[in-house]
Amino acid sequence: MKREESVDAPDRPLPLTIDRLDTPALLVDLPRLHRNLAQMAEICGQRGTVLRPHAKSHKSRGLMQLQLESGAAGITVSKLDEAYALSAAGGCRDVFLAYPIASGLKAARAMKLARDVNLTLAVDTIDGAGIINQAAMEAGVPVRVLIEIDSGLARCGIKPEEAEDFVLQLRRMDHLDVAGVFTHAGHAYAASSREELRSIAEQEVKEVVRAASGAARGGTEVRVISVGSTPTVLTNIEALEKVSELRPGNYVFKDRMQIALGVAAVDECALSVLTTVVSTSTGHAVIDAGSKTLGLDKGAHGNDALVGYGLDPESGWIVDRLSEEHGVISDGASRYRVGDVLRLIPNHACVVTDRAAVLYAVADHEIAHSFDLDVRGGGR
Repeated sequence: MKREESVDAPDRPLPLTIDRLDTPALLVDLPRLHRNLAQMAEICGQRGTVLRPHAKSHKSRGLMQLQLESGAAGITVSKLDEAYALSAAGGCRDVFLAYPIASGLKAARAMKLARDVNLTLAVDTIDGAGIINQAAMEAGVPVRVLIEIDSGLARCGIKPEEAEDFVLQLRRMDHLDVAGVFTHAGHAYAASSREELRSIAEQEVKEVVRAASGAARGGTEVRVISVGSTPTVLTNIEALEKVSELRPGNYVFKDRMQIALGVAAVDECALSVLTTVVSTSTGHAVIDAGSKTLGLDKGAHGNDALVGYGLDPESGWIVDRLSEEHGVISDGASRYRVGDVLRLIPNHACVVTDRAAVLYAVADHEIAHSFDLDVRGGGR
């Protein structure tokens, strides 16, 4: 695709077609996006399972609203800044912060938010639970918590067999409402085969259900049994009737990681990076999307099946080297010319959106509207 003269600038109206966008830019294919939303809504609807998608994948109130309209009951976030931004100005009123709080400062900020929204917090240590309980007592705001279970990732979370004793200790904290258990099988992203992925998905459900039984024996009413991870959800659909809630995030876009894991196809990937070939030389072509745009992520937990940093689906060629502002496609000089514009499928959509300010919603080559990124630059 060749470029027309760009008219995209902050003081100018939104261009009508993507060939008038400056690069690099992020595009969301609307038909694919809506199919992805409908797929997950159907999975949950057929099983009576609550959908609470992880908003870190898009960080946008506009996209969150589409998820809520398609049946999501609330959202999941990783940071308080995400919770504040996505619940503000009439945003989502039911938020799960799936990350442990370990300081009085964060706990106090959480209590302020809990006055305005239905906030659920994660606990996996008695010390952390005590910090939350103290802040809740001082604020006069009882808070709902879910116990994080380690289902194999070996990151945060207690072991399933520890749930009964853990609940007995939490019951001494009278400002905590222990509502259930949750887990995240993030190690699914390191799976080297479909069989290994399925085994991890089965373990995810098995371990969290086992923990729920222990929590019930400890005397709490288990109202929530929650699992997350797009690849495990899409791999183990038949077992999801054993849980009450799903927290996938990446499903909204899908990306090269999901393709590598075998749970998505190229034509299901809704997010792409629009980039321009800026130079060619013997044996390679250079694009204006580097590590600040595409990211260096090949999977937070490692995946040898993922080669390079972005895919041009039209040619099948891969961006194989990045520096901050440059991407290099080896042997690209034989195909690309300076000024050519590519739409690359990124490795990890969640990392790519974290570096952006806006997503352009497109159907074919026409721009329908844009989604603002309401949480950027890390956050707390």
